[in-house]
Amino acid sequence: GGILKKVLEYLAQAGRDENVGENRDDKCVGIFLALSNLPSSYIAEMKELYHHAVLNANVPNANNNIESGQSDYEIALLGMLSFSDVGNNSVSTTTIEDYIYLSLWNSLSPEYNMTDALVSLGEDIKSYGSDHFQDSGDSCGWAYAMPLLLCQCYK
Repeated sequence: GGILKKVLEYLAQAGRDENVGENRDDKCVGIFLALSNLPSSYIAEMKELYHHAVLNANVPNANNNIESGQSDYEIALLGMLSFSDVGNNSVSTTTIEDYIYLSLWNSLSPEYNMTDALVSLGEDIKSYGSDHFQDSGDSCGWAYAMPLLLCQCYK
């Protein structure tokens, strides 16, 4: 099989590892630990696969129709498994929650320091300022406060 199959088998094995507890939370922690310890060769191959999928996502076929066969979410999943920057993917720009989740996800990468990634994300959110998050006035300030709280930027 290809690299995607290898990575999924690696992660599935981590969820079945005898050192991981039996409940769902323990299994999730085991999988997240496995993600943060993915071999660099797997990550590199997954990045290639992700970039290939992105490049071919909007290529017209012989009838000049765009039919990629892959949804934005499938491409985002490839990006997540490869710890690629999915900031330009339409999934990441759907909501602020999606943007923050994908940014925090990438902090699991062996290439990043989780603390530095969280601080950087918080600084990015603060750099937008409250005006960027203003909505129809129904949020009572939560449109800006919620992303700050998710990034642990509170006093």
